[in-house]
Amino acid sequence: QLKGNIFKILITNLNVSIEEGLKRAHKTLSDLKTKAIPNYYGIQRVGKRGQSSIEGFRLLWKVQKYVTQQTENARLRKNKNVASSGFDGKLCNVDKSQTPPDKVEEVQEAELNETIQGDSRKRSRDDFDHEGLNVSKKKFRKWCKSCGMGSIESFGQKLKLNAFQSGVFNRMLAERINSNLFMEDLVGDLVMSQYGGKPKIKDTAEYFTDKTKYGSLTFTCPMIGKRVSSTTGKPKEIEDACLKEIGLSRTCFNLLGLDGSNRPGRLLVDSMGIEITKDIKERGILFSFTLPKGSYATSVIREFM
Repeated sequence: QLKGNIFKILITNLNVSIEEGLKRAHKTLSDLKTKAIPNYYGIQRVGKRGQSSIEGFRLLWKVQKYVTQQTENARLRKNKNVASSGFDGKLCNVDKSQTPPDKVEEVQEAELNETIQGDSRKRSRDDFDHEGLNVSKKKFRKWCKSCGMGSIESFGQKLKLNAFQSGVFNRMLAERINSNLFMEDLVGDLVMSQYGGKPKIKDTAEYFTDKTKYGSLTFTCPMIGKRVSSTTGKPKEIEDACLKEIGLSRTCFNLLGLDGSNRPGRLLVDSMGIEITKDIKERGILFSFTLPKGSYATSVIREFM
């Protein structure tokens, strides 16, 4: 199983002399040994100038409008059913003489929920529920085609949506940096090795502080979608604030069936070779280093540019 990739990158046409460039590169490398590198997705993932990510956002924005409308419709139906049920303890069909006094309200509420939701056995197997919003997959796919989205399961559409997921990850990671929380693992964070593995919740301030025992651990940011482990506390507040700023809910990602994951937020470059090439025709500075799978060499090189 692939654990990482080896990169060799040659930088030429420097604005300074090669000797000065080499000196600066070694100084930057020395600084990186005491801090980490943001594990951003690269331009290959989000597209030039973020174009692929923008197209993915346009698709999700249409879905968000659909979710908002369906949520409002569900709210109106619920209010209508509540009004017609007479849920005031008088009109509900509960035989109080046969029901213990402390159970009357419980039975009434159960009857009301049955009225609002209906018999779950009548729901199609093709239906699914997100945050209390019951949606028919068949109707949703039909709606997608009617509004010009085409098949949401096509390779092209998935590529755009995955690009936007990556853009959201980058935005959340940038917020950690802007909040001066990049080098901290907060209570409520999901932490994991930069080389992968199952994320674990950090539930106390002292959890996983022994780096010699647990290795190089880092907080994670989510690729919003299905089967993503949830953070709590401050980390979740940061994630929710970013989604609110974008104007999308987690329901949109789930409704489209997008797979999610927890991705390490920090990168530590264990070793790096920096040298001047001997080839006179391609004279420059050669960088050699190894990164975990899924990490982008552009995230490392940008620290030296």
